[in-house]
Amino acid sequence: MNCKYDLEGEPLYDVKWYKDDKQFFGCKADGSVQEFPLDGVSTYHSNYAAIGSCPINLTKLSRNSGGKYKCEVSLDAPTFRTVSETRTFNFIQYSKRTQELKDISTEKIRSSFQNQTSSSSNGQMNSICTILHGYLLVIFMLLFF
Repeated sequence: MNCKYDLEGEPLYDVKWYKDDKQFFGCKADGSVQEFPLDGVSTYHSNYAAIGSCPINLTKLSRNSGGKYKCEVSLDAPTFRTVSETRTFNFIQYSKRTQELKDISTEKIRSSFQNQTSSSSNGQMNSICTILHGYLLVIFMLLFF
């Protein structure tokens, strides 16, 4: 994940990363970084952060890693302005979802898509779409964060 920002000529004080309102990482104006231990959060990061960016990579993800992640950028004097952005992430247990997907045959999926208008297949279709949506979400997060 990366907290990118544009200071528009104002001086940076710091950038902080939070999970569920508890700070776990920070980038200072001089480029130094600091990590704070937090249950469910493990990161891989550079030892230096350039102005305009405070990137981190979440590692060892588990269900405990899910929650509200917030990036907060604070300016120095004279304005001391602070802006933040929050996103909620939920992480699923990979092995459980893999088994659920293996249990659904290609023919079953094809049949569900063909019969999606009949009332008897709506529940099954929703279940399959939920499972597939979960996989697409994980793939999207792995590729883009």
